[in-house]
Amino acid sequence: MDDTLEIVTESINASVSASTLRSYRGGWQEFVSYCAKHSKEPLSVDHHFVMRFLGHRSKTVSVSRLYVLLSSISHHYRARGLVSPCDNSMVRMMMKGTSISYVTLMSIKINMYIFQVSKGLKPRTVPSGVPSPSP
Repeated sequence: MDDTLEIVTESINASVSASTLRSYRGGWQEFVSYCAKHSKEPLSVDHHFVMRFLGHRSKTVSVSRLYVLLSSISHHYRARGLVSPCDNSMVRMMMKGTSISYVTLMSIKINMYIFQVSKGLKPRTVPSGVPSPSP
């Protein structure tokens, strides 16, 4: 890495907290692994590939984790002076849709839980963020 790019990278890294950098490193490693499985160079993918990655990860991680992954990719591109594929409007629309879908799903789960409790039934699961019923 040339001296100027190294200085820019260090300055960008200094603009975020140590814990954020750790999260970004973990997210970046997930992305790098996914790229390797698909024979792609992590710093030369387009927004379609980022969307495939996020779609793949959305099956097993929370929406907040998807945002960390997205921020991780953006951070690593920007730290190298590159335009991030995450800045594409299609990626933003996908993330907005994923967030809305998640909120809708949680709303359904919470309403089902409330219905079961109100009928004196024992719910099989308690949605995250909802207190367990009193015995």
